[in-house]
Amino acid sequence: MSVEDTYGLNSVTKFECISHVQKSVGSRLRKLKTKIKGLSGKGKLTNNFIDRLQNYYGIAVRSNVGNLTAMQQNVIAALYHCASSDKKPMHGQCLIGKESWCYFQRWVANGTKCSTKYAGVSNDVLNKIKPVYLEL
Repeated sequence: MSVEDTYGLNSVTKFECISHVQKSVGSRLRKLKTKIKGLSGKGKLTNNFIDRLQNYYGIAVRSNVGNLTAMQQNVIAALYHCASSDKKPMHGQCLIGKESWCYFQRWVANGTKCSTKYAGVSNDVLNKIKPVYLEL
């Protein structure tokens, strides 16, 4: 009897734990920050920014279990959402409307002016972290 035949007609599929993948995003971004000089510091890849990305990644995955396309869209939206600032809003991928998880889109739908406390990141930093963030 081989290992493949252990379960008979029933096949076993391994699913990655969402929390594990979420933590992997943070770990990979922290490794990237130490590998590439000039990537850390104010307005760049800080630990707080990594924690924020990690949380939004988890939310995007958990809220779209069973819908891979929506999950991918929300993961990308979360990246740009977190990288945004008042001077450089990048909320085009975020859900639109008053019920959106994106504060910017909610403010637009309500016709109010938005202001955030986040500085965002430069396009250079965004382009360096994007492959790592989207890899998982």
